[in-house]
Amino acid sequence: MKVKITNIAFISLLILSIACNDEKEASISKKELLTANASKSWKLNYSSNDKYEDLESCKSTSEINSDNEWIFNTNGDFRFSNGTITEADCEECCSDLANLVGNWSIFSNDDSISIVVDGRLDGDVVIPEDDFELIRMRLTSLTKDEMTLTAMGDTIIYVAP
Repeated sequence: MKVKITNIAFISLLILSIACNDEKEASISKKELLTANASKSWKLNYSSNDKYEDLESCKSTSEINSDNEWIFNTNGDFRFSNGTITEADCEECCSDLANLVGNWSIFSNDDSISIVVDGRLDGDVVIPEDDFELIRMRLTSLTKDEMTLTAMGDTIIYVAP
């Protein structure tokens, strides 16, 4: 009988701990999840558009994209780093985006995200560009480890490295 009570107590504590962790993550704002209250990098992990790409280098999981980072800062600043592996490293590659800067916002009752680019980096120097919206998608899911965006039947998944 003592073993059964101990087992029941242990299982109850385990369930309570899991429930509290789920509630804690649910109470964290999307801004906090996106930026980790400072600055947070995300890497492209999946794009439903990959099925339309003929060149392997154009796919989200290609080597050329493997070191790209999407960096979100708490103050709304955004930076895209194309890393050190670029299209110059292969003969027939898709273009690797330039290092970009701009801003991001979450809107529509925290259900959508927009990234607007207003410049590109040349080394440490920002070269101003005309503003253009790089991403405007529904923020379908966001946890501390994964972000899923959707728009017009397309899905993009980013993971925190």
